[in-house]
Amino acid sequence: QPLDVRSPWPFARSLLTAVQKGLGAVRHIVRLVEERRIDVLAGFGRGPAEVAALAGTLARRPVVWSAQRTYTNALAPLPSLGFALLPAVRRIFAVSGAAAEPFGAVARKLEVAYNGIDPEDVDPARLRGTLRARHGIPADVPLGGLAGRLVPIKGVDVFLRAAARLVPRFPAARFVLIGRREGDDYDAELEGIVRASG
Repeated sequence: QPLDVRSPWPFARSLLTAVQKGLGAVRHIVRLVEERRIDVLAGFGRGPAEVAALAGTLARRPVVWSAQRTYTNALAPLPSLGFALLPAVRRIFAVSGAAAEPFGAVARKLEVAYNGIDPEDVDPARLRGTLRARHGIPADVPLGGLAGRLVPIKGVDVFLRAAARLVPRFPAARFVLIGRREGDDYDAELEGIVRASG
């Protein structure tokens, strides 16, 4: 559950609750690390990385953190930064420059390592026309698209507004978004842009 960062006291309570809930998992991980003689812990994403940071600290094991998230609220990443400051966290790999931004205070631990793509998965010769065929879009119809998480930093709203401006000039054009919806206010804003554009 997201932490409430609108004011200091609810934020502190939210943080305390999150830490209390995570302590059972941390204890369990520490026990497993010691029983199985695990040498390194890895956390992928905010919650798992924070738990790994605590467990690694208690078990005296190094931690590798994969930072995948971007933030629009400057206070939201502060808890993660606190965990990232722990000495057990030896390396933070961010999937983009934007995901790295909150960790500037621990720059010596930080590296940007962009997500890799298997060329076989995106072989143009194999994929050419599949999206068009699946959605009944003829080969001669202009097609524009954006792929990625549907979050503000990706500029999805800009893409939708640009698409709406192109439609009068290219009425047959089709536009496609491929990505995960976050179910937040930005989702509602994007839906509003689409409705207003017809």
